[in-house]
Amino acid sequence: MNFCILKKWAIAVGLLGVFGCTTAPRPGQFDSVGSNGLKYCTPLAPELRRTHLPMILTVSPVIASEQGGVQIGIKGRGFKPGIQVFLGDSPCGGLNYVNETSVTCTVSGHPQGRVDVSVVNSDSSCSQIPGAFEYFPSFRILPKKGVVSAKDQFQFKVEGGVKPYFFSVVKGSGKVNPKTGLYTASEVPGTDVIWVGDARGLSDIATFEIQGASRLPASQELTISPSSNPVAIGGSSFLSVVGGVGPYQFFIDSSLGVIDEASGRLTAFKVSDDVKVTVRDRLLHEVSIHLKFIERLRLAGPEAVALNQVQALQVQGGVPPYTFEVNSGLGKVDPTGQFTGSDRASSTVVTVKDSMGNLGQFSILTVPPLSLSPAETEAVPGGSVRFIAGGGFGPYVFRVAQGLGHIDSASGLYTAPETGTSALIEVKDSHGVVATAKSETHSSMVPQLISSALNHTCSVIGGAAKCWGENRFGQLGDGSFRRKLQPVTVSGLERHVASVVTGYRHSCGLLGTGEVRCWGDNSKGQLGVRSLPDGDPHQSSVSHRVDGLDHGVIAIAAGRFHTCALRDSKVFCWGDNSRGQLAGGFRGISTVPVQVSEISGGAQAITAGAFHSCAIVKGGAKCWGANSNGQLGNRSRLDSESPVNVFGMSEGVQKIESKGNHTCAQARDSLYCWGYNAWGQLGDRSTTSSTIPVSVSGLEGPIEELSLGAQHTCVRMGVAPEVRCWGHNYFGQIGKVGVDRQSEPWAIPFLRGVTALGAGAEHSCVLIGELYLCWGHNWSGQLGNNTTRDFWLPEPQEKAKE
Repeated sequence: MNFCILKKWAIAVGLLGVFGCTTAPRPGQFDSVGSNGLKYCTPLAPELRRTHLPMILTVSPVIASEQGGVQIGIKGRGFKPGIQVFLGDSPCGGLNYVNETSVTCTVSGHPQGRVDVSVVNSDSSCSQIPGAFEYFPSFRILPKKGVVSAKDQFQFKVEGGVKPYFFSVVKGSGKVNPKTGLYTASEVPGTDVIWVGDARGLSDIATFEIQGASRLPASQELTISPSSNPVAIGGSSFLSVVGGVGPYQFFIDSSLGVIDEASGRLTAFKVSDDVKVTVRDRLLHEVSIHLKFIERLRLAGPEAVALNQVQALQVQGGVPPYTFEVNSGLGKVDPTGQFTGSDRASSTVVTVKDSMGNLGQFSILTVPPLSLSPAETEAVPGGSVRFIAGGGFGPYVFRVAQGLGHIDSASGLYTAPETGTSALIEVKDSHGVVATAKSETHSSMVPQLISSALNHTCSVIGGAAKCWGENRFGQLGDGSFRRKLQPVTVSGLERHVASVVTGYRHSCGLLGTGEVRCWGDNSKGQLGVRSLPDGDPHQSSVSHRVDGLDHGVIAIAAGRFHTCALRDSKVFCWGDNSRGQLAGGFRGISTVPVQVSEISGGAQAITAGAFHSCAIVKGGAKCWGANSNGQLGNRSRLDSESPVNVFGMSEGVQKIESKGNHTCAQARDSLYCWGYNAWGQLGDRSTTSSTIPVSVSGLEGPIEELSLGAQHTCVRMGVAPEVRCWGHNYFGQIGKVGVDRQSEPWAIPFLRGVTALGAGAEHSCVLIGELYLCWGHNWSGQLGNNTTRDFWLPEPQEKAKE
């Protein structure tokens, strides 16, 4: 029998797990960060496979709606206590280990589409069937419940699922069209249960109660009347319903307004000449009226008056004539709208009512003397600060009275120069009164002195670049391809090193002269060299100068298979561009740096995640590349080949850092994160991924340094305790014993005098002077403590030396 032909039927009835037409199960070693950013089971060579490797044989059922909540069973062999089940990159909840051949778990919510099914024993041996489970849109019949009269007809609606739909009455004597869902109630009072199914086997039911005759006496006919019409935006009208059989339901276009079911209060949202409002009673009788929504009552002027000044209030919107009264405050107003300011600076709330009963409230200031805020501020090079004028009499005119930079004369938006400087900002009101403020511009760049990757670590110690851990691709840069359990010096970077960064399997260093050198994996051109002189074009165990970047660079960043640099306030990237992370207008590989053309200047800091990149540009955050987890922060999950603005981060950004599939930035003395959050790495006390920045909970005090791991986040604070981490903790990488994840910052005890911080895929490190401490996953020696054992807490190492 051809199983592929029967696959659709098998999925629909939920009886079969995985057929021959699906990719066969593969046993191997579990890798928490696969090439596509998801959980991945790396096949082992046949000679390396062990007889106790797990093997998935069947999965049942193999579909669920986006809402999850379905329990699945997995049959196979080699299952061990402590086993985990993943659907794509999400763990399957409520896991129950039955025996070595059977486990069950409950599917969590997930966007529609196919995902891999993986089982992982505690020793990281695993089995995976690609694309074996499918999520479908949530499926439901509408309405779920109702009351109808004998012989009434009703059209059911269906949301989600896969057409065609199939309807039937499974209880009761009513009838329903099996294809269209048109339902006809029976003549006999009782209860009908209507079933609907889709082409994939998903189903839902609705329950309807049949009561007496459908017609109402004329005296009981359903009517609806508003307390006012037209209705001003933001105003209300109370809907009075007479007749019919309560309770009542109200219906209105939600983009135009909202109706409170209990009180019948309608609130208008949007101007419209024809707003249909419908009321339905318990027997499904309906009646509609049409209303008009007009512009809200608003104050056209003035918004401020001088002390004791008399001014006529000007109102627009609503339906004149208007009446006025003071709601609160020290000012006075007569019924015609003549307002008198108080004898001191204050705010007065005035209520205005139009002829239809619509209300508006306005705050009118009795203005204090002219002022400019902030009085003193710090700006990053090329960044922006908005100065606000208060008091006096507008309009205001802003200018830079002394120093460098530019300010918009009308808005007060000041753009700092690219270099450090002081500036005196001046504002003048319409009466010629002047107020001033100061702005200091400082660089936002902080050298990265320790950097952790997947399985190796590099640091600047005594002016030299030193690395340790995995070295299969030469990523330690010491001329060999053997792993090192303690630091070795990178060839050619014995002194004058300012900063180091580590990618997935490559590393780069920045010299004090502004020259960039890279080493390790070059399979995607991430070393930035047209050709490697030492033979193998795909890897190098010694450092090489990046083409065209021999001077002037002030910062570097490394992603999974790409690298970026900051020079002359411009951003240059090279390597893999499969997801647009180079922003070069092409897809493929570039072995040499290409400029991010959309950033022609004003760049102040850069960072790189797995397949995306970000920068601070003139004080605002911009990102580009992969975005399936919202890591670009632009309220989308679509990849972008050009920089997009991070939502809510247009100014005042001081630090930015990316790794894996999430990004964090410091702005306005607070820390915000966005992107993937399955392990709580966004720090907002949840595990919900976010396409916009969310505030990290519980951080108080100045943030000196920010470092992200693949699925965890750490900060170095200017106050004790100094180091705080959160997110994934399966290997102890956040330094907290006994938990697998932490969704808000956790203060690591005993760390004092920390001078640098570096979070890796599954481990973390700090520098204390020239002493390094690392903790977390250590199977390749990436902790540098001469072992391959994992450590859940920082343990002191001897001073780093070869």
